[in-house]
Amino acid sequence: MSEAGLVIYNEQSRVQIDSKYKNMCLHTKALGKLFRHGLGGIHAFNLENRSFDIRCFANAFNECYYSTQVDVTDYYFNWDVPAASLGLEVYNSKNERVFSSNSKPLKVLDFVSLDVNSLNLGSVCHSKNYNVSKIAIVPSQIPYNFRRNRHYILLDSFSFLVSGGSLEVSYREVMSLYAYKGSSSISAASSSSFQPYGNFLVIDISHY
Repeated sequence: MSEAGLVIYNEQSRVQIDSKYKNMCLHTKALGKLFRHGLGGIHAFNLENRSFDIRCFANAFNECYYSTQVDVTDYYFNWDVPAASLGLEVYNSKNERVFSSNSKPLKVLDFVSLDVNSLNLGSVCHSKNYNVSKIAIVPSQIPYNFRRNRHYILLDSFSFLVSGGSLEVSYREVMSLYAYKGSSSISAASSSSFQPYGNFLVIDISHY
C-alpha cells in the first residue's frame, strides 16, 4: 500500500488502486490475420461463433508474428496509460501515470495449460463459461504437431471457439500444406519431439 496519497479498495477490502498500481491497458484494436508481436505488450484474439487457431512464427529477420487463417479482432495491451480528459488519474512518486479513468485495464480470468500428449485428435480439451459478456484468448505457447499424409503435411493444434463469455477448445487438424511426392509415412513428427504443453490466458474484454 502507498504510504500517502489516494488508495481505492475493492469490495473484499483489498487495495485495488494506489500509486503502486501497475497494469496493462488496451492500446489498439484491429481486424486482420497477421499481427506483429513486440516486447512490452500482449495480443488477445477474439472471433465470435467461428473456430480459429493462432500460429506464432519468426521470419528470417527474427521478427515474431501471430497468424490466423481467418480475420480475427486483435486487442493489443501495453503499459502506456492514456491521459484522462475527465475523471480520475493516479500518479506514483516518479510522476508516472499509473491509472486513468479513461484506461481499459487487462482483466485476466483464467490461465489454461493443456498437455498435448494426453489429448486425442478431434477431442474437446477445454470447455468453460466465464460468466462475462465477452472474452479473448492471449496465446502464450501454442504447439503444432506435424503429420505426413502422402503429399501433404497436416498440422494439429488448438482450435478456439468463442461465444460471448463461453469458450470451447478442441485439439484437431487446423492446417494442411502441400509438400511433395515422396514417402507416405503416417507421421513426420511426434508430439514427444517438442514441448507438449499448450498455455494460454483467457481475458475479459466486455465493452472493450
